[in-house]
Amino acid sequence: LDSLKEELKMITSDPDYTLSEILFNGYSSPDGQYAKNKPLSDARTNTVFREVWSVIPRGWQDRVFHKENGHVAPWSDVADLLEKQSQSEYAADVRAIIEKYPDNIDKQGQEMKRLSYYSSTISPLLNELRSVKCEYKYSVFRYLEPEEILKKYKEDPAVRNGTKPLTLNEYWNLFQL
Repeated sequence: LDSLKEELKMITSDPDYTLSEILFNGYSSPDGQYAKNKPLSDARTNTVFREVWSVIPRGWQDRVFHKENGHVAPWSDVADLLEKQSQSEYAADVRAIIEKYPDNIDKQGQEMKRLSYYSSTISPLLNELRSVKCEYKYSVFRYLEPEEILKKYKEDPAVRNGTKPLTLNEYWNLFQL
């Protein structure tokens, strides 16, 4: 979280950078009732969002698209984690329950808890699903210095022969040189 905040501070403090978008996706585990887990993931996501958003200068906040989404991780994510731990038999059991109740995550959870290894094997994996992920987009724009333009003109044959045109700013600087 601190690293993310430092990166965003650097981006918003540099006049050559433009922060355009920040997306937050928070996840709760599927353990328990969906009706309780969804608000939990929303709250987790909003808490992280507020923490990160606090480092974005007020003048930038109106210009940056942001979205916060809370999700309940599906039980298939638990099966994936089991497979990564070479517990394919347990993963197959989890997937069989998902297939039996494809549209009812609450019923899936009830059936998962009936598995003899739920407490010892599945329950410890659920913490890995509780997270918030952040993605952001930014662009960097700066004019090349006159010396950089001259070097580009001298060393890039496509620029010299006109197949890769210069910008008006680059052409003007090259003309001035």
